[in-house]
Amino acid sequence: MRVGKLIVGACLACAGLLAALAPAAVAVPGEQGAAVEVVEPGPAPVALKAGPDGKSFWELTVKGGGAYIASWERSTGIWATPEEAGAALTGMYDCRNKAVMKFVDQFPTYQAFNASPGVKDEAGKVSFVDPATVKAMEKCLKDSSISSDQVKYVKEKTTAGKATGTVAIQIPAALTGPGTHELFIAKYALLASGNPACPSKTWAPGPDTMGGAVGGMCNPSLQDIKKFTVTIPREASATVLGGPVAAAGTWFEPSAYSNARPLDVGATSGTVGATVAGLWPAAVPALVLGVGLALLLAVPTALLSAVAGRRTGRLAGAVRIVVPVAGPPVGGVSRRRWWSTRTLGMVHGPLAFLVLVACSALAAVGQPGFGWNGGSARLALSFLAAFLLLNYGSMVFRWAIARRHRRGSFPRVAARPIYVVVLLASLAAARVVGLEPALVFGAVLAIDYSLNTEEAGPRRPALAAIAGNLFLAVMGFAAWAGYSFLAANHVETFIRWGEIQPDRVAAVNDAAGMVTVAAGEFLAVIATVAIAALPVTLLPFAPFEGALLWAWRRGAWLLTYAVAAAVFSFVLVPWPGSVGAMEGPINAWLGLHAGYAVLAGVLWAMMVLPVRGRGVPSPDPS
Repeated sequence: MRVGKLIVGACLACAGLLAALAPAAVAVPGEQGAAVEVVEPGPAPVALKAGPDGKSFWELTVKGGGAYIASWERSTGIWATPEEAGAALTGMYDCRNKAVMKFVDQFPTYQAFNASPGVKDEAGKVSFVDPATVKAMEKCLKDSSISSDQVKYVKEKTTAGKATGTVAIQIPAALTGPGTHELFIAKYALLASGNPACPSKTWAPGPDTMGGAVGGMCNPSLQDIKKFTVTIPREASATVLGGPVAAAGTWFEPSAYSNARPLDVGATSGTVGATVAGLWPAAVPALVLGVGLALLLAVPTALLSAVAGRRTGRLAGAVRIVVPVAGPPVGGVSRRRWWSTRTLGMVHGPLAFLVLVACSALAAVGQPGFGWNGGSARLALSFLAAFLLLNYGSMVFRWAIARRHRRGSFPRVAARPIYVVVLLASLAAARVVGLEPALVFGAVLAIDYSLNTEEAGPRRPALAAIAGNLFLAVMGFAAWAGYSFLAANHVETFIRWGEIQPDRVAAVNDAAGMVTVAAGEFLAVIATVAIAALPVTLLPFAPFEGALLWAWRRGAWLLTYAVAAAVFSFVLVPWPGSVGAMEGPINAWLGLHAGYAVLAGVLWAMMVLPVRGRGVPSPDPS
């Protein structure tokens, strides 16, 4: 008889597989299984796919229609060796043959056996349907641990809809677990029904009865055993970066930075023109938002600057400390920048490094799910490296513009203790207004860089500020592009797996996945910190560099801030990329700018309108 469902490797045949009816006992040769070919996965780790149930699997292609048994054909786990699987297969056939013979032995004649309802199905075909026998054979299969329930078979079909001999087997990744495994597949042959080596029952013919025999196939033997090596990667985390799943608290556990929004230019990417066309639909709203935010700052700041420059009194003096005003001091009120005082003084060298270390630790603490573990430590180191890179790089660009006015000075990593306070305030504000904390970490870079350009006039410090912020924008956008590239092209895709020893493939793949996570998140941190600093460092009042640009040319400030706010909105506001996530950050930033406009309006009114009991404002001394 045909080997039924064993065509695809499953040993789930009915009793007809095990016992055949014959009018006489004759010796027949063993039945040979058809050839079975497996398409080996190759040296690279297999690609995992997500099933409908959310569990990952990988596919293996098998060609040929013969009966076989393979590593994955087990009720739980896999067979360690072909010999183990072969022993289970032999035990299963022996057990089922005993169940059949137990049923057959109760009939004194072949005629009585043939007339029994337990040997014919509903269509009248010969088959063991006796409930007790069927139950016994099912128990034999269960006890053998041979099963195909753990995998799924997908038959390849032709254009005519007919199934071919090629089958794609979907094997769960959890069946073997990650790592390099040696699997096998082997066809097997059976001694056919009627072979003297197989159990059988023979009835001699009588005067009124005919003779007959019942026998079962037996003694399965594995043939043409094919062994192959497959490397199962760790399952990818459900993040944009797609790094491997890591245990909670370990060094390479994905953080929020694995979910940064990647650069997406749509399906039209390829050429420069197509890339620009793909970016334009998202860039237009960002530009509109940038212009709107710039105007919300410019108009009230211009009003405050104009009024505070012509008024005396404590309120006007306090405004002049923060808002740049034109003209000489009024009423002897000093306009010295408060952020250059000794209390908030600049530190260099080891002290500056310690300040940045403290800021990096606070930035890591502010992350959702923070814990005292390796993952948070790695994130803190990423922040520290980003702060050092962007701090020193910005200093170099500013120094290149202002160096003629400070002979003998060289760019150095600089910091202020106030950085720590600013970062704490930023984290607190982020919690209050509902912003993603990552969006405010750039504020630590936005405090005055203290290049001594007092003798340079307003132009050169303003150009130095533009140069430093241009560096931040370029670095941030480049880091964002690099992160997006890693999100689409993991490190392991660039490895020549054929040159890696098979026993090292799993370790190399794990290392590549960890590099993808570490490098990708580091680039996301750089992008976030650099671009988040832009709309802060360009604010048009002390202690930010935007005050220098505002004091030089307000039109230049308006253009620069609008572009900076647009870049910020384009890259960071849709965090982490879903449409629903855009509403909160946009509302928060508009609210902060609108709140400043309202506060500036109140201060302007207090300086311009008469105050009860104090008369009218002082006249313009000019």
